[in-house]
Amino acid sequence: MMLNNNRSGMRSKLSSLTGRKRRNGNVFPRKYYILNEKTPFAVKEAYKTLRTNILSILAVHRTSNDDTVKFCFTSPSMGDGKTTVCVNVAVSFAETGARVLIIDADMRKPKIHKIFKSQISPGLSDCLSGFSTVSEAVVEHPDINGLYIMSAGKIPPNPAELILSDKFDALLKSLDGVYDYVIIDAPPVCVVTDAVIISKKTLGAVLICRYADTRIENAKKAKNEIEQGGGTMLGSVLNGVEFRRTFGSVKYESQYGYGYGYSDNTEDDG
Repeated sequence: MMLNNNRSGMRSKLSSLTGRKRRNGNVFPRKYYILNEKTPFAVKEAYKTLRTNILSILAVHRTSNDDTVKFCFTSPSMGDGKTTVCVNVAVSFAETGARVLIIDADMRKPKIHKIFKSQISPGLSDCLSGFSTVSEAVVEHPDINGLYIMSAGKIPPNPAELILSDKFDALLKSLDGVYDYVIIDAPPVCVVTDAVIISKKTLGAVLICRYADTRIENAKKAKNEIEQGGGTMLGSVLNGVEFRRTFGSVKYESQYGYGYGYSDNTEDDG
């Protein structure tokens, strides 16, 4: 995986933790994985490199008035793996000692509560609909110090309207000074408009693309939609790339692979 930003030209390779394996056009769901003490060293280091690159880009865009840094992850369309990357970047940030809140804003197809095996409600939609407070909707991860989770909440009939509302602005404002980072998992840009709105209301968006799957025109369309909507493109991440490295007589082989699915299959990854 590579994080690429036009301003800095930074790139980082990242091995996958999960995804959907494709064979002959078929899709095979795979299990979610979260960074932990058993994660291979190379994968941990790759996420640290990605974290460093994201922090460098955020430093360019944040201002002295930003008590809490807020940004989102999105993708051009389905099958790009944004949720797994989003979750593990949040874990990586928390490992630095920061207080990190991850919000599942993909209210049509929520996944984060499944990954963390946490409650789905109360969550974001409940807060924005007036049925819950932020403190009721946020849960602290029992094993990862500094990581807090806000699930999507009950699936609402009007996710875009909730994201567009002043209540979402007020919710984001209420998090200032409480957390060091707020990382939002947004829906795909070319599927619904939510990600464009969120990118405008935060520092910007990191775009997840999948090698040999995301079409170049779709990636360009996603970038243009974010920027034309008033949002900021912080950078792009390419995953799904196979690579081989040989160190002495030992050969290492890794394959990235993530998946996103607006389907009834609960195993698919965002």
